[in-house]
Amino acid sequence: MPKLIEDARGKILAAVRAQIQTEGWEALALRTIAARAGIAQGTIYNYFSSREEIAFTVVGEDFEALLSRVASLPECEETTKVAMSRLFGELQAFMAVYRRIWEEGGFAIFPQGRHLHQKSMGSSEGEILAILKRILSRRKVAAGLDREFVMDLIGHAFIRIGRSSQGSCDALFPIIDRLLEAETLGTKE
Repeated sequence: MPKLIEDARGKILAAVRAQIQTEGWEALALRTIAARAGIAQGTIYNYFSSREEIAFTVVGEDFEALLSRVASLPECEETTKVAMSRLFGELQAFMAVYRRIWEEGGFAIFPQGRHLHQKSMGSSEGEILAILKRILSRRKVAAGLDREFVMDLIGHAFIRIGRSSQGSCDALFPIIDRLLEAETLGTKE
């Protein structure tokens, strides 16, 4: 009778997280994953078809966790600046671990990974943009400017800076203050 392994899938994902964080995604090998998880290498195939699928599962789950942590920011934070700073911090923490997978195409070099990568990149950025737009929705756009254009401009700048290893969203606050009315973000509190 085969040995039952309690939460083998969870052990596999935890091993992959640990390996990505310590050695990078390039070092992922099924042999190493199995050793870290304390399971036989063949057991991995009961849950995943490839190392790429495991890595995308980990990245996806961690991004979903990020989204659940920031989903209520537009409603719960008092100021736009605080909400944007918290969202930015979460995005940078995520990118610190997954930057290479995210920016360099990750497993897109593999046929099955290309589609997953393009789909996940587009939807992930779209979800961050949607939260940011909700944060900024309390503010009116300056006279004569198109709201959708302004929101997209701010959103894409926010994501581009957030994906970089350097920078802060503070650089955006004076620009946002010129494009949006009401609350002043660039002032010291």
